[in-house]
Amino acid sequence: MKLKKILAACLLAVLCSKCQMLAQEYVNGIDVSHFQGKVDWVAVYNAGYRFAFVKATQGNRFIDSCFVMNMYNAHNAGILVGAYHFAEPFLVGSEEELAKDAQDEAFYFIQTAEDYLVEGYLRPALDIEDWGIEYANNKK
Repeated sequence: MKLKKILAACLLAVLCSKCQMLAQEYVNGIDVSHFQGKVDWVAVYNAGYRFAFVKATQGNRFIDSCFVMNMYNAHNAGILVGAYHFAEPFLVGSEEELAKDAQDEAFYFIQTAEDYLVEGYLRPALDIEDWGIEYANNKK
């Protein structure tokens, strides 16, 4: 009985230390766009954030006005940074139209963010949100 209690206590100690290690393995990050205005990236770093995704493009007609500034300032503050594209896929149309729309958006993003799609930056990300059929119908 005493041996079982000792083993249980040892197992509990190992599990608790593993849980603490796992909790310390998380890295905090943020995503930003022009909606946040001018970001104080040194303050972001000092708050414990170590990575960020910065909005580059939306659809195939919009470049975020703060994209280059945010990429530059975040990188200089020591934050690992990457670009993201906010997709606006048509939700209606033929398969060919849907494929063409997605391809146009991808090319637009690559053209805009190409300087940051290199070693030293995070891999690009894609933000897809469900705005519904009504939005897609109004977009056309």
